[in-house]
Amino acid sequence: MQEQKEELDQVFFHDLKLMEKLDLIVLCGDTYDHKFYVNDKTTDLCLWFYQELFTIALAKHAKIRIVYGTKSHEADQYNLLYRFYKLDVDVKVIEFASEEEIFPNIHVLYLPEEHIYNKQEYYKEFLYDTEKQYDYIFGHGVIDDIMTTGKKQKEDGKRLHVPHFASGELVDICKGFIFFGHYHIHSSMKDKVYYIGSYNRWEFGQEEPKGYMTSDYYDGKYDCKFIENSYARTYKTFRYGYNHKIFESSDELLKEFLRLENMIQKGIYNKIRCMVNIPLTIENPEFYILSFNERFKHNPDIKVEITNGYQEEKRNVNKEELKEVVDQFHFVLEDIDIKDKISKFIEMQRDRKISGDKVKMYLDNPLKLDT
Repeated sequence: MQEQKEELDQVFFHDLKLMEKLDLIVLCGDTYDHKFYVNDKTTDLCLWFYQELFTIALAKHAKIRIVYGTKSHEADQYNLLYRFYKLDVDVKVIEFASEEEIFPNIHVLYLPEEHIYNKQEYYKEFLYDTEKQYDYIFGHGVIDDIMTTGKKQKEDGKRLHVPHFASGELVDICKGFIFFGHYHIHSSMKDKVYYIGSYNRWEFGQEEPKGYMTSDYYDGKYDCKFIENSYARTYKTFRYGYNHKIFESSDELLKEFLRLENMIQKGIYNKIRCMVNIPLTIENPEFYILSFNERFKHNPDIKVEITNGYQEEKRNVNKEELKEVVDQFHFVLEDIDIKDKISKFIEMQRDRKISGDKVKMYLDNPLKLDT
């Protein structure tokens, strides 16, 4: 927790305190990532964060707006803010889509993450009113053309779901910038739509810069910039493929082990991940598996992930076999009555046709055997 405090103190809070003019602070969701408890260390961190934030806002006469994020993360915990409400700070937690004239002639749209039935209907007065133009949009959730999920969203109007947005529909109604939370990697589209990204780094696969964003508005002109958290923890992944020299001799392997440990000791990286792909042709793959695992099993800063060529080949064969079974019995996963599933299964396995109605009769009236 101390590391997170230092990262916030050295960059974010430090910068806010030095700003000559600060009008608005917006948190774009997921301040929390799980349900906190009284004895949880993160509860202390969270209260400290709010204390600092409200103290700065009070001194700068700045407003605070908090856009509600993912329900499972936020877990209705903004009651922690109640203790700060006695301070003379204009603060709001935005739980529903809404608009606000935050300052004279500055109009803002808030799009927190919500579970809705129909996107077109729910947002018709905000997204689909062509006469409306906002200066800023602050939101939380999925913007499809930036955060590629690989899934095309379908809605039938009958089930609650979290809507996806497109950058185009947001740009069409906004003169200034669109800032969203949810995606941990800082990214943008059309130089107008931004995922701010997480402020801290705590896992592999997020090597991109971490930080926060600022925006200025003056006389009809908008500007924004990304401020990097230069104190963010560093995560590095090293990959060892078939042709890597560690597979040439045990001496080369030992040299690599020492190099990795040295980088951690010198603080070059805070966390290291070794992704080792052991060749199919190597004589003693167990030696490499054992060497990596034993060397770093007590080192929390070096993580080892091993892929053995033979194991991978076997895994691929198993996947193909599983795919064949799924393709063959796909009807089991379909949304059809259980009696019809059983009827199809009997026909395939026993080459006998028994109607679904007859199956239902057997299910409703099981045979009774004398004992």
